[in-house]
Amino acid sequence: MQIFNWFVETLSSNFYFQVAVFTAIFALFSYFSKGKTPSTAMNKTYSLTLASLLIALSIVLTRFASAVIPLGGLPALRIGLGPIPIIIASLVLGPKWGFAVGAVADVVGVTLFPQGSPIFLIFVAQGLYGVLPHYFKLLFKGHSFINFLFTVSLTQLITGFITTIGLAHAFGWPFWQAYFLRLPTQLTLMILYSITVFLLNKIIQPVVAHRLVTHRR
Repeated sequence: MQIFNWFVETLSSNFYFQVAVFTAIFALFSYFSKGKTPSTAMNKTYSLTLASLLIALSIVLTRFASAVIPLGGLPALRIGLGPIPIIIASLVLGPKWGFAVGAVADVVGVTLFPQGSPIFLIFVAQGLYGVLPHYFKLLFKGHSFINFLFTVSLTQLITGFITTIGLAHAFGWPFWQAYFLRLPTQLTLMILYSITVFLLNKIIQPVVAHRLVTHRR
């Protein structure tokens, strides 16, 4: 437990440690998925257009279709569908485009609609929404709801954990207090996001598959 507390405290406050940890995570995922990633080569203009639409949709859903619940008098708990376009970007366009969608959506959203000082770990978490689903989907193969539930739930578990570390450090809360306050909502979001992504994937994937075939011709 002491090691874990040290890890959380260092991750929340040391920028260089943050960079080292997340670089190691990306390298690890890339190594284990080497040779397993399916081809998602699409016209760059098409990919950029789709990514731009998903960025705009994420910003709108986050800023205008979300409920912010104060914790300790601070706007620390957001319930909304903003991460869903980022997850879709990861599954459809791959981790590089997915990270770009998450990162740009967060930066633009914070710039246009500021709600306090930017928190770096929340920026990282938004980027990971665009990276992790791609790799977890390789692990949980198939298109059943259970596979999507595992993929989205693990993504939400990790991003929610990182977000909580950032919020706890920024607002001066004990980590475990913030974690357990946010836990019921995180569990609800896992189910909500899984159902939504599963249904949207059924609509989007056939369109993308057709686009891939057309592009290869």
